[in-house]
Amino acid sequence: MALIVTKNNVEIPIQELTNLMTLYIKSGKISKFAMPDRYKFLNSLPKTSVGKMDKKEMRRIFI
Repeated sequence: MALIVTKNNVEIPIQELTNLMTLYIKSGKISKFAMPDRYKFLNSLPKTSVGKMDKKEMRRIFI
C-alpha cells in the first residue's frame, strides 16, 4: 500500500501512478516487488510527538 499526500488534496488517477511506478521498475530504480497493490490518499500522515512519521499508527489504521 502507498500512502499519498498531495498538494491541495488533489487525487492523482491510479493508472497514472501505476504507469509512473512501472517506469521506475523498468529503469531499475525500484524492485518489481515494491509496486503497491493499493493507494490511499490522505490529507496528512500521522506523526509522533517529535514530528516523525508514526509507522505504528499507520499500520494500526491502514492494515
